Amino acid sequence: MNAKAGCERRGGFGAVWIILLAMVLAASAADAARTPTRERGVLWQLERGNGPASYLYGTIHSEDARVLDLPEAVTRPLEGSAVFLIEADPGAGMELAALRRMMFVDGRRLSDLLTPGSLKQVEAAMQDKGFPPGTTAYLKPWAVSIMLSVPRPGTGILLDLHLRSLAREQGIPVEGVETIAEQLDVLDGLSEADQLVMLEETLAHLGERDAMYEQLVEAWLDRDLGEIRRLGRQELAGRPQTAERVFDSLIVRRNHRMAERIVPFLEKGNAFVAVGALHLPGDDGILSLLEKRGFRVRALY
Repeated sequence: MNAKAGCERRGGFGAVWIILLAMVLAASAADAARTPTRERGVLWQLERGNGPASYLYGTIHSEDARVLDLPEAVTRPLEGSAVFLIEADPGAGMELAALRRMMFVDGRRLSDLLTPGSLKQVEAAMQDKGFPPGTTAYLKPWAVSIMLSVPRPGTGILLDLHLRSLAREQGIPVEGVETIAEQLDVLDGLSEADQLVMLEETLAHLGERDAMYEQLVEAWLDRDLGEIRRLGRQELAGRPQTAERVFDSLIVRRNHRMAERIVPFLEKGNAFVAVGALHLPGDDGILSLLEKRGFRVRALY
């Protein structure tokens, strides 16, 4: 199919970008001016009882050089850890599997869901991203929305993958908190109506993309989780019901699943966990969920 051919010419869509940066669309409505102190910081120490401490690092799924320039406050506990947990560890064949989930398999096309004007806008925006004509024909609305929402991949070495490389260089075992298939299930499980709203809002904000992404990077560098959430909320601000459903699917439910899976490693201690920063703050954030399980959390950086 045309979409697959385009993928091969580009060396892959960069499915890690597509899957992980999707979470930016689902940030909550917290106001940065009222951000609790606990929501400032990206590296947190976790302890329970007298066991060894573990560490939870809120990442941004970016290959920006400023992001990859890690301070010793982060690299030191990583290098001394017994296990490294990444949000999802991409394996062989992941991009092809992701591409299949992104495409209609029932004979429909994107043109069946969009007006001629919206379809023309999508095709033009995709070509501006470097995708050849016809790429969008069989893609689902959520997939197009995400592909238009993220910067063009460069090296493909996101912060998460950089951390994984550092861990492997030290001989530290690597585990995935979730699987790529599970993350795809979440995205593909969004209703078609919500997918279309996401795509409409993405198209409406295309001209603001670069500035919005720069703000997101700066908020992460400032270690301001509340601001990251606020920035993510901007895109769906005019669609509060859709925003709530998307947030619940992409963030809240996954927070509970990830916290459940992280706990056994934390109980052993000396684990280093890296998940998207959007999963840390809030009453349903991983930090609060771990506190409810008796862990003491303290911001280190």
